[in-house]
Amino acid sequence: MATKTFNTRISLKYDTYTNWTTNNPVLLAGEAAVCVVPADAGSGLNEPAILLKFGDGTSSFTELSWASATAADVIPSLKGSNPTLPATSITGLEDFISGAIQDTNTTYQLVQNGNTSFKLQSKENASAPWVDVSTITITYTLTEGTANGTVAFNGTNVAVHGLGSAAYTQSSAYDAAGAAAGVQTALTGTAEDTASDLTLNGLKKYVDQEVTGAVADAASEAQDLINALDMSAVSAGTGKVIGTVSQTDGVVSATLKTLTADDIPAIPTSKVTNLDTTLAGKQDTLVFNTAYNASTNKAATMTDVKNAVSGLSGAMHYIGESTTDPSTGTATVEGHEDWVSGDVVTYQSKEYVYDGENWRELGDESSYAIKGSIVDADIAPNANIAQSKIANLVTDLAAKATPQDITNAINGLDMTTVTVATGSKVGTITQTNGVVSVTTTAIVADDIPTLPQSKITNLTTDLAAKASQTDLTALTGRVGTLESDNTANKADIAELQGDVASKIDASAVSQIGKTGNINDAIQNSGDYLIFNCGSSSSVI
Repeated sequence: MATKTFNTRISLKYDTYTNWTTNNPVLLAGEAAVCVVPADAGSGLNEPAILLKFGDGTSSFTELSWASATAADVIPSLKGSNPTLPATSITGLEDFISGAIQDTNTTYQLVQNGNTSFKLQSKENASAPWVDVSTITITYTLTEGTANGTVAFNGTNVAVHGLGSAAYTQSSAYDAAGAAAGVQTALTGTAEDTASDLTLNGLKKYVDQEVTGAVADAASEAQDLINALDMSAVSAGTGKVIGTVSQTDGVVSATLKTLTADDIPAIPTSKVTNLDTTLAGKQDTLVFNTAYNASTNKAATMTDVKNAVSGLSGAMHYIGESTTDPSTGTATVEGHEDWVSGDVVTYQSKEYVYDGENWRELGDESSYAIKGSIVDADIAPNANIAQSKIANLVTDLAAKATPQDITNAINGLDMTTVTVATGSKVGTITQTNGVVSVTTTAIVADDIPTLPQSKITNLTTDLAAKASQTDLTALTGRVGTLESDNTANKADIAELQGDVASKIDASAVSQIGKTGNINDAIQNSGDYLIFNCGSSSSVI
C-alpha cells in the first residue's frame, strides 16, 4: 500500500477549566481535551496546572477521570532524589510532639526498703531532697496444700518430706489473680483489649493509635526526635546502685556507683517489728541441751542446735547466700557442707530449696508486679519503654512505610520520555500500578478522515475555474456531431479544438486535481496542515 507523508501540526481541544466544566461536552472515544487550570480556579487541584482527559464516547467532561502519570500533586520538595518534608507541612505535628514528648526536671530512683520491699522516690531538681512516691512490698503466702504431704507456696503444691500426712491440706482457695500466671495474664491482657484498657495489649493499641499516623506523615524529622530520646540500659549489678540520673534536652542519662557501708543507715532495733520483745523473750526461755556452765557453755553449740532440730529434718530452714548457682546442682555456703531436705539458700535474686536430691527454685525476686491493674498514672511521663517490650510493636512498625519506601515508590513512577517521530502518533497510553506507559505507531491513511473540499484552502475556487466534466462531455459530443455531420468547416473545428485546449491546460492543473489520489498531493517547504480540534464550546 502506497503511503504519503504530510507535514502537519495537530491542535487538540484546548480551553480553561471554567469553560470545560461550564460547557461540559461529551468527548468522542479517544478524543483528547487539554484543560488549563489557573492559580485561582478553586478547583481543589494542585494549581496552576495543565491537565488532560480522554473521552469514551458517552461521558461528559466532568464525568471523565484525569489522565494520570507521575503524581502532579506531590509537592516539589518530595520529588527529588533526597526528598524533604518541612515541619510546617505536617498537620498536627506540633500538637503531637507537645503531647508525646514532655520536658520535665523530675527524676526518679528505686531503693531497697528492708528485705521484702522497695521505695520509689522522686525529686524535682538536682539539689532537691528525695521524696517517697510509693512503697512496693513483696509477700509470700504459705497455705494448706491440696494433697497430703504438701503445702501450697503461692498457690503451688510443694512436697514436705518427713511429715507425710501430717502436712497441711487445702482448706481455702487461693486468689488466682495473685499467682504469677494470673498477674501475667492481668498485666498482658488479651488481643481483644482496646486502646483504653490498662493492659500491655491495650497500651500497644494505644501507642499504635497515637503514633501510626505520625510515623507515616512526620517521616524522618519526627523519627529522629524520638530516636534521640533513647537511653542505653544501665543495669545495677551486685553491690551497685544508681548514682546519678540527669536529663538534658529530654535525654535521660544514668550512672552507677558502688554501694558502700555509708549508704546503709543504722537501723535501731525499735524499727524492726517486735525485735526487742522477741529478743527479750528468747533470753527468758533459753534452754541448754547440756548442763549450763558459765565458762564452757555460755551459748548453744552447733551440736546443741542439731540435736534440737534433729526431729525436724523435713522442715524448710534458711542456711544462707550461696556463692554458686544451685540450678547447676551445687550450692556453696561457707561453713555448711551437709545438706538435708528443707534447706533453703538464696543466690542473687532467687531462692532454692533442697529436696534431698536436687535443688528446686522457689522464686525469683528480680521482677515483681503490684496486684491489680496498671493505670496511666503508674507510667512515668518520661518513662522509656523499649519497642521490644510491647507485643508485636517492632513487627507492626516494620510493616509501615518509611520515608525511603515513599521515595522509592515515587521514583518508581517515573516514565522514560516517549518521542513521537514524524509520521507517527501516540498509539496507546496505559497505566499499571501507577506507572504510565506510552507506545507510538505510524500514521496510516485510515487515520486521516475524508476532507470536504471546503477544508482545503482555495480548492473549491480553483476547481470552479476549471472546465467541469459536464462541459467536457458536451464539447466532446459537439465535436463528434460536427465531424459526423460535416456541417462545419475544418477551420471552425480547429478553432474549437484550440478553445478546448485553452480550457484544459495540463500544466495549470495539479496532479492530484487530475487523479484525485492523496499520494499526488504536493507540499512545499514550510507548508503544513493544521488539524484544529476546536475547544470546549465548538464541535468540528
